[in-house]
Amino acid sequence: MLKRRTFCLLLALLLLLPMVLTGCGNKLTKNTASFKSKFSTERAANGTVAENENFTLKWDDATQCALLYDKANDQWYGSAPYEYYMDEAQYENMYVNYKVYNPLKVSYISVNELNNTINLESAVSSLEGSVELGGASSQLIENGVRLTYNFPDLEFTVVLELRLTDTGLEARIPMGGIRENNNLIYEISVMPYMVSAAHGAGNYVMIPSGGGALVDAKDRETEVIKSEPVYGKDHSESVTMIKEISEQAYLPVFGSSANGKGMLGIISEGAASARVNVIGGDADTGYTTAYASFCIRGNEKISYRSNTGHEKEADSFSDSVVGYKYLSVQYRPLTGGATYVDMANTYRQYLMDEGFLKDRPESTPALSVNFLGSTQITESFFGIPYQTDTVTTTLAQTQSIAAELKELIGGKQLLVTLSGYGQGGLASTTVGGGFKLSGKVGNKKNWKSLLDFAKQNNTVVALDYDLVTFQSGGSGFGVSKSAARNLTGLEAYLRSYSWSQQIEDEEGLTWYLVARSQLGDAVDKAIASGKKLGLSAVSFNTLSHMAYGDYREAKYSAKALMDTDVSSQLKKVSKEKLQVVSTRANAYAAVRSDYITNVPMESSKYTIYDAEIPFYALVFQGYKALTSSTINTAVDVRGAYLDAVATGTTLQFTLCNNHHDALQFEQDTAYISSRYSDWKDDIAAMVQESADLYDKVGSKAITAYESSNGLTKTVFENGITVYVNYTDADISTPLGTVKSMGFIYG
Repeated sequence: MLKRRTFCLLLALLLLLPMVLTGCGNKLTKNTASFKSKFSTERAANGTVAENENFTLKWDDATQCALLYDKANDQWYGSAPYEYYMDEAQYENMYVNYKVYNPLKVSYISVNELNNTINLESAVSSLEGSVELGGASSQLIENGVRLTYNFPDLEFTVVLELRLTDTGLEARIPMGGIRENNNLIYEISVMPYMVSAAHGAGNYVMIPSGGGALVDAKDRETEVIKSEPVYGKDHSESVTMIKEISEQAYLPVFGSSANGKGMLGIISEGAASARVNVIGGDADTGYTTAYASFCIRGNEKISYRSNTGHEKEADSFSDSVVGYKYLSVQYRPLTGGATYVDMANTYRQYLMDEGFLKDRPESTPALSVNFLGSTQITESFFGIPYQTDTVTTTLAQTQSIAAELKELIGGKQLLVTLSGYGQGGLASTTVGGGFKLSGKVGNKKNWKSLLDFAKQNNTVVALDYDLVTFQSGGSGFGVSKSAARNLTGLEAYLRSYSWSQQIEDEEGLTWYLVARSQLGDAVDKAIASGKKLGLSAVSFNTLSHMAYGDYREAKYSAKALMDTDVSSQLKKVSKEKLQVVSTRANAYAAVRSDYITNVPMESSKYTIYDAEIPFYALVFQGYKALTSSTINTAVDVRGAYLDAVATGTTLQFTLCNNHHDALQFEQDTAYISSRYSDWKDDIAAMVQESADLYDKVGSKAITAYESSNGLTKTVFENGITVYVNYTDADISTPLGTVKSMGFIYG
């Protein structure tokens, strides 16, 4: 079965970036002498290295190729595509083999310490050419093989462990196995061709961009490479220019489907510091591939003015590395099918295996509304500007609108989230809105009346606490002691932007990020506040989807541990008998939430993405209470409504009672198109049109989903099938004719 190749294998493509080193702490082992000594040249024998009831793992040491055999389905997979591996014609294709067989790709930082210059270089190391100096070694370990890649000239080492599991294969990089000296590692890509699709009709890879996206496996005019950071950008990075407006990857997964065979990659450890990458249209290899890479240290662009007076940018990298023990990707062959629905099912099963998805909701809300309480506006006193709160929905008005909406849905559940009801409102002047209600939105009597209404009318009321951003000190959080630090050591901050010019609004607001080590204190205060106010649920908008690094502590480089830290904090909330409402939640928050609002439906819309899919909803629908993206603020209102219908996610609206005149000029606020009186009739019409359907599918999982030429077909676990027509013409279906921009079910 195993084939030996005679070519010299390329171990890594080493990309160098101009940089400035900053930071301290959490550094990897440095020992110049060790890199000059002879390393072990032990080499594992070719053949089976591990086997269990479900799979067999074979190792070809000559090509550094791992081969995974799925016994039940009689299918082979490989770290290089199995079909490529078995193709005798590829043996001598040196250039392409270098791409396909690399188990690792490493980006590193090179600094000339003699003259303190930063060099842009590239270097390669072949397996056979480096063995004598140390090079690569492989040895058997329990359930697999450990690969040690030594680069003696570059003076760094990376260890990769391949272990057979009951569900497939795990590729794991122990951080303790990384050693470096003058050249520092920045990013490590793991088995770039393990999840790949041969070019051909119907073959694709799945990327978790926003709601989800597909990249067709086909030749393109030029090879296209795209990368999306898992859990979004690092918000601690200073950004003055918006280069592209994009979504984020909320789920740490990627997959491939080709010729009836599929594979799912799950970033199981180190996800917050990872990226999901796609290489599309590579005519040389004939494959489109998706893979994970890990940034082990922070990176930030620094703008400076050169001695010639020109504005320039340089890369700055942290000396410290991420605080994970391991960086890990699990590869699970798809069984029972190879579609993106099967990928969603496989990822959901992984979450269930890990104990994150246990109790399914018996029912879901019939309607979800996010009310906007207050924000800050700029007023003028004798020409002197100052900031003041303006209330757009009082507690009394909130109850009045909620009562009307409750009458609309009858005895079914209404989910109400209160945003901007704390001190400073949506402007987040203090952490958690001071963990108390603003006196401007109402008094204790108004609050008690709202809670009494909720208890008597099957309504869940959740107060939102912004635990991530703040403008000034208060409630025990001060800027100097409580603001996260960016890579340069300054307070990390966010600014409002001028979307028309795509630059920071210098006259706008500035928000600091809460120090990562103090997020636990913030959650504790939110729990205490929620219990004191008599809430049954609390909302964490920013905490659920904003990930960021904090260079106050070395372990938090490159967003590290955001996933594990937030997950443990939300678990603590649930133990206090408070339900959790999250918004556009990253995976680590989604699994700890009772309600997930504003579920992402769109992707970053990069040109390489050939189709959008509701992958996020496919994973969680029926297993969590989901709401749609906010319908009334969407560019295409009817389209957003139909997205909700197609996925069975509860209709979501963002509402306020009235606008202040100044808010009509705001281009980046929640107040765009949110006045209840403007939407009252439309909300009623949408609720009434879809009420019967939601009675049938609201809490049901999706078992099948298809999309073709503007028509989608969704099958729910109880057998209900829904067709949605997004086109401008009527379409015939087995259930009857679906009108333009309409739906039918049965």
